[in-house]
Amino acid sequence: MKPDLVRLVAAQAILGSAMTLLVSITALASKPIAPGVAWVTLPVSLQFLGLLIATAPASFLMASVGRRNGFLVGCLLGVIAGVLGAAALWTSSFVMLCVASTLAGASNAFGQYYRFAAQEVVDEPQRGRALGWVMFGGVLAAFVGPQLSIYGRDALLVPFAGAYLAMAVLFVLSFIGLWHLNLGKSERPPSGGRNLSQLIRDPDLIVAVIAGVTSYSVMALLMNVTTLAMDRYGFAFSQVGLVIQWHVVAMFGPSFFTGYLLTRFGTRAVMLAGACLYFVCSVLTQVGLEYGHFVAALVLLGLGWNFLFLGATRAVGECLKPAERARGQALNETLVFGLTGVAVFFASPLESALGWQPLNLVMLVPVGVVVLLLIFIKRTTPSGTPTVAK
Repeated sequence: MKPDLVRLVAAQAILGSAMTLLVSITALASKPIAPGVAWVTLPVSLQFLGLLIATAPASFLMASVGRRNGFLVGCLLGVIAGVLGAAALWTSSFVMLCVASTLAGASNAFGQYYRFAAQEVVDEPQRGRALGWVMFGGVLAAFVGPQLSIYGRDALLVPFAGAYLAMAVLFVLSFIGLWHLNLGKSERPPSGGRNLSQLIRDPDLIVAVIAGVTSYSVMALLMNVTTLAMDRYGFAFSQVGLVIQWHVVAMFGPSFFTGYLLTRFGTRAVMLAGACLYFVCSVLTQVGLEYGHFVAALVLLGLGWNFLFLGATRAVGECLKPAERARGQALNETLVFGLTGVAVFFASPLESALGWQPLNLVMLVPVGVVVLLLIFIKRTTPSGTPTVAK
């Protein structure tokens, strides 16, 4: 494996650990200092707002100064977010916690380009597997993130403050590793290619973006309300952390295998398989509310996300020429994480109003739309000639 790919795999593992830690603690950490129940998931939503705000600037910054320097900026934002988060809990400042969450989201925006960068360090035939490798780095996150949240909860006098400081340390480690990244230190992207108005008329890109938006927003909404639902049903925090842990294992564990499937069967087939797993997850949530039901449902949710989101990511890459990457990837990431932020903002009110089980049924609607698009919108060749959907 190329050294740059190894560094990206490690960076993805660290980023995933930090974000998983935040998923495990943010809603619960904000409860004692939030103005009301409707505000509890605001810091979580602001993570996605930070993603939205920073996504396009991150892409264009890296197009100007290189991937490596852009990634280093993202790590610094993560360090600041961790320190501010700990200070917010120590001073009971909900506003400061919101600022920390926004900065954490901005840091995550830079890290989302790891998966695109991984495809740029290898030749075309290996890009599906390279994508799988870098996403496979998130398996470590499944164990490190939740465990840090459990230990960090009571590490200091103020609950969860230690967990935020642990996140800052993670980003310091990522900064050190990425310092030696050779990819994109100084090269300029080629000029030309389709402009934004032309890109949004590409049916292949439209389907890929909608699939990416749906996979991430549905998964993020359900993952975040899981912590609230399990807390309401009386589960211990350690049980909540373990459910999130196995969910993240399912999100990233199959990634290398998914890369092979993308190469072997094509992006459309893998995305359809992921959408079907979302359906099975929703059905399983209707069976019961025991601990085992939550574990199984969140594992299926993670698997569905892996297939649908990685498939959508690869599909976006297939649609873009080198000269179009900055604007095309910025468009994709802005829509994915902007709409995910909206979904997460309404997560707590929706779960309170509908309940865990009905909410899972409602989430089948956007997934069904993706299935219809994948089935009925045929793929086209670069020349625009319709062909059989893969």
